[in-house]
Amino acid sequence: MWKINKHGRTYKNGQSLSADFRMLIIDNIIQGGGNRYTGEVLHGLFTSVASSLKVSKQTVTNVWQRFIDDEKVARRPSAGGRQSHLTNGDLELIEIV
Repeated sequence: MWKINKHGRTYKNGQSLSADFRMLIIDNIIQGGGNRYTGEVLHGLFTSVASSLKVSKQTVTNVWQRFIDDEKVARRPSAGGRQSHLTNGDLELIEIV
């Protein structure tokens, strides 16, 4: 189900931003004077990029920080799901049954 955020952008709950959209954020920051090597940006640049792309300032900040820290556009991997309480022996027994 699609929703609309408070900035007017449509999104699907539980789905992260696409790599293309993240790259668009980074391109706008660099075109606005952001330095990809030092991470420095002009005052107010995150706010203007956020308003033009209809996302929050924090989203722009997070995408930029990920790009500067790891030189990656993709989102960080999740911490994982629930840990299994079954041991390897339990799993082998289940397979036999």
